[in-house]
Amino acid sequence: MEFILLNLLFLTFFAIVIFAKEYRGSVFVYYLGIAILFLTPAWYIYIKGEKYLSYSQESAEVYFLLGCVAFVHCIFVCLIRLAFNKRLSVNYYNEFYAPKKILLMFFIFTILVIIAYVIYYWREWPLLNAFSGNVIDRPDTVKGNFKGYFTYSVVVQVLLPAIYFYFFFLYKENRVLNTLFILLVSFFIIIGGNKGIFLYFILFYFLYVLKKISIVNYTFYFITCVFVYAVMKGAFSNDLGDSVNAEYLVESITTRFFVAQGISIPNVIEMTQGNNAIAELDSEELKSVLFEYVYGYSPGSMPLIYIAEIFIKYNVFIFLATISVFTFLISFVSLFVEKTSNLSILWVFYYCLYALVMAGISDANLLRFVFSIIVMIIIYAFSIRKRLNSE
Repeated sequence: MEFILLNLLFLTFFAIVIFAKEYRGSVFVYYLGIAILFLTPAWYIYIKGEKYLSYSQESAEVYFLLGCVAFVHCIFVCLIRLAFNKRLSVNYYNEFYAPKKILLMFFIFTILVIIAYVIYYWREWPLLNAFSGNVIDRPDTVKGNFKGYFTYSVVVQVLLPAIYFYFFFLYKENRVLNTLFILLVSFFIIIGGNKGIFLYFILFYFLYVLKKISIVNYTFYFITCVFVYAVMKGAFSNDLGDSVNAEYLVESITTRFFVAQGISIPNVIEMTQGNNAIAELDSEELKSVLFEYVYGYSPGSMPLIYIAEIFIKYNVFIFLATISVFTFLISFVSLFVEKTSNLSILWVFYYCLYALVMAGISDANLLRFVFSIIVMIIIYAFSIRKRLNSE
């Protein structure tokens, strides 16, 4: 019954998205994340998939109900956005007031600092090690010899793309410079081994920057992502290289993208039943313990959406109240972002939604959100100043 209700709510949600053309909006990545976390793993459970099977049928049914709540939440986000879209007015101007030369110098300076940081730790980067046949853990999972990696990740995932997307329209006719910038930003994002943010960064580029559907572009995007995934999985490793074949990649990518992201939810429900000590762990510790519970080894970390984390830690009232707050917050902030028509602001908001869905509400993520909000305010403030000075 729970599984049927989940699918009916998804179909209702999907119909609203198509009718309201929400697939073109700024919340698309959030909708996509919810579907990947709650629909495709639910079908995997329904067809009796055997991987990641550390949960009971009871936990699976609770997971289905959580999925129902998630899709109702998304339906209300759609309806609120539809109701208030034409009522919300935002004072904006789609340019920075900051002098372009100064901003370009700051962008180049930031890139040079990042390059220096990359060179300083050149032996520690997962991507570079993978090309040499050595598969190592990500620095955000195992700290290792890195110092300041969190700051690095925030800069290259939030600030650097935001500045790049500002320059995109200034230099879009200069294909060489634009290509150089996009390659540098992509390299800095993926070098740490985080395949997820790299995939969603490229997806953002195609959805909101290029916009036009191109078979060539999407084919290149797909091949690039598969190649990066194969490299990170050990395609150049003497020990693992032979096992990283086409069959392995198809199975691994499919389960990783459509199953593993959300299958953590029934597992964490099962793991925390009658065990309050685990539920009281902080977000990062919980994800590490969950990884070991599912895979049987450590170190590692499983993604866990904020909806599941709040559900297992607090009572039903707090859970529903939090979902309600996020419903209105996402709805109105997304409308504000769209009204600005500013690609840099859109990226920062898009990143926040990605982090919210895939990484939850850990202390580290809260710092990312605070930094992102500051960046959005600065961009918007300069845009307002530009408008006032142009009138």
